[in-house]
Amino acid sequence: MRELTSGTSELLDRLRAVSGLDANAAERLKALRPDIEAVLPDALEEFYKELRAHPDLVAMFSSEEAMASARGRQGTHWVRIAEAAFDVDYAEAVHRVGKIHADIGLRPDLYLTSYGIILGALIEGVAETRASAAPAQTGFFARPKPGPDVKALGHDAGLVVKAALLDM
Repeated sequence: MRELTSGTSELLDRLRAVSGLDANAAERLKALRPDIEAVLPDALEEFYKELRAHPDLVAMFSSEEAMASARGRQGTHWVRIAEAAFDVDYAEAVHRVGKIHADIGLRPDLYLTSYGIILGALIEGVAETRASAAPAQTGFFARPKPGPDVKALGHDAGLVVKAALLDM
């Protein structure tokens, strides 16, 4: 049973268009999927470490098993984001998560701040992965120039941010 209206697909199309997540950007995001998947466990670990430092947030979980289940679902959701699968099923999943957050009393400011922990760790991890894999560039008279293609790294980071904000 679909909880969202028939206009959901059109709304997603509009949001993707406004955010610049066109077909080319979606393909680039898909190309980042292996990097995102590689750093995702550490990003989630960082998030749950921080969460555990706040008893009021830990209390929102009924058990350790519930927390582990939520962590697994978050991982699956981030992989879906990295697949650029922004379709009606995706929107329904986001809607369900939002309803759960509302039902347990998770305030939007805490949600957004917490999301920032994961997003920051993902961007840092993807940039580090990309930077370490970048071939050495040579400059004038074949002298090596340090670092990766900063513009490409910035573009990749921007895609991850755009996809995450679409998720809001």
